[in-house]
Amino acid sequence: MADVWSPPATATRMCALPGAVFTKVPRPDFVNGRMMRLPTSVLQDMPCPSFLIEHPRGLVLFDTGISPKGLANPEAYFPNLVDLFGFECRPDLGIDAQLRGLGLRPEQITYVIPSHLHFDHAGGLYLFPNATFIVGAGEMGYAYRPDGGYQPYYLLDDLAPTRGFRWIEADSDFDLFGDGSVRVLLSPGHTPGSLALFVRLPNQNFILTGDACHYRSEVEHGVADNLHDEARGIHSLHRLILIRDAWDATLWVGHDPGDWDAFPHAPEYIE
Repeated sequence: MADVWSPPATATRMCALPGAVFTKVPRPDFVNGRMMRLPTSVLQDMPCPSFLIEHPRGLVLFDTGISPKGLANPEAYFPNLVDLFGFECRPDLGIDAQLRGLGLRPEQITYVIPSHLHFDHAGGLYLFPNATFIVGAGEMGYAYRPDGGYQPYYLLDDLAPTRGFRWIEADSDFDLFGDGSVRVLLSPGHTPGSLALFVRLPNQNFILTGDACHYRSEVEHGVADNLHDEARGIHSLHRLILIRDAWDATLWVGHDPGDWDAFPHAPEYIE
């Protein structure tokens, strides 16, 4: 008997969780198709969200924002970073508080997928000792020994508490539940092991970009900025754009303030 085709399954729903907002980020300008940070650039806010995906087989958290310990005591935890980026520090912006607002506890999370291990994405990892973690190949090793210029963005206090956690290092795209609903997409470039996440919902599909790009304008120009490896980063961005078109998905650029305003977020869910 011939196999009977069935459509891919979907996740149940997704919720975007707000976190701290950077307030000293220059708006990018494009000159001849290249991104430039000109002296005339205007500062803008940059959100640092996390995303909760509900699936019949578990809850998935994509990114964990800035450390709640740091948000409660920024001068002690990351004084230089606060001065550099100007983000507001309030305990209610931590991922633990955001989950409580949805009636959830950290121990209910099944999978945690950090797009990469910079402090604005990995600060809440320590809260989920019972979860399974998925990280891109090369990211964990690099996070503990980054190049000098990138060292300030990896905080040992964020990572050390997770040494005994269950980590899976993905060296290829990864279908999390085996049904096509949540797919980890390798997107190296911003960091060695950066990840994006495809989410198929009942009524629409999303690709959560992580930091494969930071602004909607990068997608429009096909040019990514702030890259550890420029060639791999540009390739990753172009690949996500192709997957977007092939899989009828919407790219959600996590740090872009326009995207944050355009899509629903907590306490509202997307289905």
